[in-house]
Amino acid sequence: MKFAILSDIHGNLPALNAALADAEKNEVDKILLLGDYCITLPWVNEVIETIRGLKSAVVIRGNNEGYLINLLGQNNTDWSRKQFGPIYWSFSNLKPENLEYITSLPETAVIQNNSGDIHLEHSMKLFFRVPKVRPFRSSQFRKMMEENPFTHDEYLALAKNEILSRPDALEEFRALPEGVYLFGHNHLQFHMFYEDKLFVNPGSCGIGCDYAAAASYTIIEHAGNR
Repeated sequence: MKFAILSDIHGNLPALNAALADAEKNEVDKILLLGDYCITLPWVNEVIETIRGLKSAVVIRGNNEGYLINLLGQNNTDWSRKQFGPIYWSFSNLKPENLEYITSLPETAVIQNNSGDIHLEHSMKLFFRVPKVRPFRSSQFRKMMEENPFTHDEYLALAKNEILSRPDALEEFRALPEGVYLFGHNHLQFHMFYEDKLFVNPGSCGIGCDYAAAASYTIIEHAGNR
């Protein structure tokens, strides 16, 4: 079965449409969406309505949907100012049915598969821990790229080596059952194998932080024992 994985659209309808068109061209069977659909760019209703119209999709919510949940039934006047402005704007401009849809989404999902389940989570804590691992922070990625530019393959090797150098991470990796683990959140496309597990971050479809101009997403094919 072939899956298209998208995350962090952030209201960017043209990018979402481009990714979905490419996924259709590649004949994917199912769309997996990992959260953060609104806030930042203005096509919030159009993005949600496009997602709601997908025929075969598994959809979870991200931390930005959590911000919107926090505004439900609250005095949100203060949210209209400064850095909270885009959150308040999205909350105020979403149609009621679209707001209800995204705030009622689950935080995680699991697709059962005989060769290993596929786990969906917006922010996989194993990769986003305190102290944070430098290559998985978008702000640090930018500094590293400016200091000494690197290719995507070099980034994958660097990030994998750094997280696998941590005994606490290794202990958590080994405790996980075999399968596929999907996550987003930091807007940096990444994947790695560790023993019988595959970890995939499709990057940000709407606002990439990895110096890639395209609308990032990832396709995986899950068949047999692979």
